[in-house]
Amino acid sequence: MMHVVIIMVLGMVAVCLFIFSMRDTVKRGYEEYEDRALDQIKQGLSDNLLFVDPKKLFFATLLFSLVVGILFFATYGLVVAGIAVFISAFLPQFVLAYLKKKRDEKFVYQLPDCLSTLSMSLRAGANLARAMELVVEQQPPPISQEFAIVLSDVKMGQPIEDALARMYVRVESIEVELFTSAVAISRSVGGNLAYTMETLADTIRERLQIEGKIRALTSMGKAQGWLVGSMPLWVIFMMYQAEPEAMEALTNEFWGYVTCALLAVMGILAFFLIRKIIDIDI
Repeated sequence: MMHVVIIMVLGMVAVCLFIFSMRDTVKRGYEEYEDRALDQIKQGLSDNLLFVDPKKLFFATLLFSLVVGILFFATYGLVVAGIAVFISAFLPQFVLAYLKKKRDEKFVYQLPDCLSTLSMSLRAGANLARAMELVVEQQPPPISQEFAIVLSDVKMGQPIEDALARMYVRVESIEVELFTSAVAISRSVGGNLAYTMETLADTIRERLQIEGKIRALTSMGKAQGWLVGSMPLWVIFMMYQAEPEAMEALTNEFWGYVTCALLAVMGILAFFLIRKIIDIDI
């Protein structure tokens, strides 16, 4: 009995010494993760014009990840808990990236009406800055927000071409690039900018109509990609509920870990291959 107690004490001492020796490495790793996560969160909030304290959102994410890890560990074990913690730790970045994508898509869909407004204002005798002010006043967000930022940059002394180039950096799309290029070329070499805006608006409308048709025709392929990619997870979950003792090998043995890794890699490859096939650029 004494030998067992001595071994347990020595083991605890060894674990404590190991943790103490690794504290600097763990601290540096946490600080690097915090800096990287805060930079990504700040950029995501700035891209979506959301005024939230990045540090509060970061610590709320850590707390949420801790709660999720404890719940999944108590319910499904270490492997599932680790996956859940990993996903929840990067959840703000995923959500902000999704919001940024939807915001850019909404901006592009609003751009033809914006260009029509600019064309009519220019035909009525207004200059480009005044036409943009009408866009800010009459158009809904996010396009009104972006043009408000452009006007703010112009009022701060920047050339309008540079302000529009910064807008293209914030909203990267071929439609915005065409718009900024048209304005830059027209202001440098001259030409009928109102007619250019009207033609560009018609072109973008036709492009968006074609993209909508393609999106509708390939929606089934996208659904198949999600189904194929997530099917192994659903099968494992259902079998774990039906035969938990037989499925413990996946989370308690080496070959079980290898099987889970292969399933994950093959599912991800299938998902991205299907998405690549149906990704049609026009």
